Amino acid sequence: VLFRSHASIGLTPEAESVLDWAKAKMHKEHQLQELAKTSPTIADLLKQRDDLDHKINMVHTLVK
Repeated sequence: VLFRSHASIGLTPEAESVLDWAKAKMHKEHQLQELAKTSPTIADLLKQRDDLDHKINMVHTLVK
């Protein structure tokens, strides 16, 4: 008879909270990307957001 054993680990409440936040953020982003396929306004706003994120990252790199 072979015995199978496994270890399990738990996450801290903070880690669980971070994972919940990330899942919600990913879900919202997926919804926006799907909506952008049929809504030019949403598509344009997402493009503007991406452009702004890029500019913010560039400035952040320069001022570090």
